[in-house]
Amino acid sequence: MPKTKRMNDVLVVKPILYGNTSQALGKRAKEGKTHAWTVYVRGLTPEDDLSYIKNVEFQLHSSFAIPNRIVDQAPFEVSEQGWGEFEIIIIIYCKDSSIKPIKLRHPLRLWSTDPNVVSTKKPFCEETYDELLFYEPSEDFYKDLMLNQPFQQNVTPVKSYKLSVQNVVDQYAPIFSEEKELNRVNDAIKKINEQIQEHEERMAKAEQKIREHKEQNKQ
Repeated sequence: MPKTKRMNDVLVVKPILYGNTSQALGKRAKEGKTHAWTVYVRGLTPEDDLSYIKNVEFQLHSSFAIPNRIVDQAPFEVSEQGWGEFEIIIIIYCKDSSIKPIKLRHPLRLWSTDPNVVSTKKPFCEETYDELLFYEPSEDFYKDLMLNQPFQQNVTPVKSYKLSVQNVVDQYAPIFSEEKELNRVNDAIKKINEQIQEHEERMAKAEQKIREHKEQNKQ
């Protein structure tokens, strides 16, 4: 099988948000199920293309009948009911199988810890911003990553990437500072560049040793 060509010196940054919404059930609550919640992975907007993701695995608490849930298409979400908060492991699998699964940790939140929030009847949303970094992706996967970018003239209409709780997210999700997130992206790019430089230095040293070894064998 021919080796897939890679895009040299290309870094693609894909921003995502992951988190959960929660709604107190009130009088509708059954024993042990005080809140309805949905955990998810999404783009910054419902129009952001997520077709580069093959599937997402959500690892819930072991007390659930099926603790491991795999979602094979967007919207990438799992909805449940319960009473307790716990850490959810989120694993993102990309369409390019050569890329290691991306593991995220999300602490499920059922209510706000903000002392200024008085009402518990309103929905609650907790989410985290992150960037998925793809350095020197294969040519085929690069096409998936760049699909339906805003600067493209011929944009293919995408399926609905809206969450089932999109209205709640739009209304109650924290507002992120563009400047703050831009700094996060720049920091991530700087880190990648440092890793590239370290890799190039190691390669240069290895090549030097090979040359020295060849010279010794000639003698």
